[in-house]
This record gives sequence, structure tokens and C-alpha cells, in this order.
Amino acid sequence: MKRRCLYLWLDYPSVERELEIVRLHAPDLDEGLARQLVEIVHMIRQLDLKKPPSIAESIDWARTLLLIGADDIDRETFEQSMSILVKHRSDIDLVAERVAVKLGDGVTGGIPGAPPPAAGS
Repeated sequence: MKRRCLYLWLDYPSVERELEIVRLHAPDLDEGLARQLVEIVHMIRQLDLKKPPSIAESIDWARTLLLIGADDIDRETFEQSMSILVKHRSDIDLVAERVAVKLGDGVTGGIPGAPPPAAGS
């Protein structure tokens, strides 16, 4: 017997709403780091991917950043953990090319709305 599945398609939440969701599920994550995470995820969703990251992946990435003790999302941290967000090999290559490069050596290189780096860093 074949069944039909019903789907309800919902758009992704705004940055502010997704930030609230991430903070609810990872309350120990620093507010600034959580905002960077959400802004990077929104940037990734703008790319033409086979499977853009869902809210669940945002939450998983937040928990991963906590587990690895990250206090910043620099290029190295992003490259080491982006498989939490991106599942397909071709998507990983595209995200690495488009997003990781923007992160450069610092957290905010090219991330719109991200806080500026602290003085002396």
C-alpha cells in the first residue's frame, strides 16, 4: 500500500527569531557567538545548495561550538565544524569556497551585522 505524505512548507525564521530558538536550545552559548552562528547560517542558505541547513542544524552547530569550547567562529573553526551544517559533498565545497573564504583569519571578515573584533585582536 502506498501512502501519500502531506508536507507543510514553512520559510526559515528571521535572524532574530532563529537567534531566540538557538539560545533556547543552547543557553550557555555566548550571545555574540550565537548571533554570528545564525548570520552565517543565513548566509549559507542564500547559496544554491542541495540541502540548505535547517534550524536543527543551527542548534546542532551551536551545541558543537559549545562542546569544542569555541569562543569565535574563525575560518579554522568553521572548516572543522561545517559538516554539522552542510551534508552533501558538493554543498561542502561550495560553502567552503564562498563562506569560509569570507571568514578569513578573523571572525567578522565579510559577515554582515557581526560585531567588530575586539581591540587588540
